[in-house]
Order: sequence, then structure tokens, then C-alpha cells
Amino acid sequence: MGVDGAGDVPFREVVGSLMWIANQTRPDISNAVRAVARHSHEAKKSHWKAARKILNYLLGTAHLTFKYKQDTMVDVGTLVYVDANFASKATDRRSVSGARVLVADCLVGWISRTQRCVILSTTEAEYVAMGDGVKEALFVNGMLEFLRPSDRIGMIQVREDNEGAIALNENPLSSCNSKHFDVRHHFLRNLTEEGGVYS
Repeated sequence: MGVDGAGDVPFREVVGSLMWIANQTRPDISNAVRAVARHSHEAKKSHWKAARKILNYLLGTAHLTFKYKQDTMVDVGTLVYVDANFASKATDRRSVSGARVLVADCLVGWISRTQRCVILSTTEAEYVAMGDGVKEALFVNGMLEFLRPSDRIGMIQVREDNEGAIALNENPLSSCNSKHFDVRHHFLRNLTEEGGVYS
């Protein structure tokens, strides 16, 4: 496990368990687990200490649970809150997307993931995060359509705090600051034009 390794500690198993918990029931640890998981291939004592802090946090907050009310789905609209940080990873300067997906005011999905490519501006990082959040919401909507085929699934509403990213999504004209954006990021704009998403 590295020069300053954690010895016989099953670091990868601990990280895998933390990832499962973060993905299933605890979005509050998603970002911390994502950061620790980056070091699974060469874990050091400092990484093990960070993982133990997450475990201790979970022990101290085991009472935190999701509460869902029966038949709260009157309006089956999907709401997505997204945010991103810009070039936060010192090693490769990639940004991180975060999103929460709510249906009938109940949290049903979340993400915290490193963006796949290096981003050149805060607006672009936020725009990519919007796309990541909408992809998660599309999955949730697909599940809703499967589970409740008689309900009309509403549009996906996206809440974003970056005015530039919102304008970029709503304006099909590119500028010298946005013409380099990869085509794959503009699927969000297409969904907006088709009436499936609004911000």
C-alpha cells in the first residue's frame, strides 16, 4: 500500500463499503468518499485516517435517515439542484460536479463526480454539472415511468446558481468563450429546446 502504507488494513474493502453506503443512503459522504477513493491504488496512512474519519462520522450520524410519506406524488415533477467547483483537483485541475434529484420534495438521487475533461471556465464547469445532473434525473424519470405508468411525468426543472451556465443552456448561439465546448455537453440544450428541461 505504498511506502508510508497502511500495512494490512483492507483499505480497498473499506472504500468499497463506503462507496456503497454513499451511493445507497448517505449523499452527505459522497464527496469525501470520492476524494478518498482516488487513493485506493496506493493508500497511505493519511488516507486510512481520512477513511476512518468518514466511518466515525457515520457512527455518530447513524440516526440520519430518509423519510418518505406515502402518496406524496401529486405533482410528479423532477427537480435537480446542481453545482460544480472549478479546477479543484490540484493533480489534474479537473472540476467536480454535484447534483441532488428530488421528486415530490423527496431526495431520490445524487451524484458527486469528477468531470471527465479539464474545463476552462467556471461557467463551463457549471454547464457540465447541469448535464450530469440532468442525466441522473433522466434515469429517475425512466424509473418513475416504469413504476407509475399511469402518471404523467413532468419536465425536469434544473436549479443552477451560475447565470452564465443558464444563459449558455438557453441560448443556441455560441460565442468566442463557448465555441470550444464539446458537442456531448450540448445534449442539455437539445432537451431544453424540446421542452423536457427548464432552468
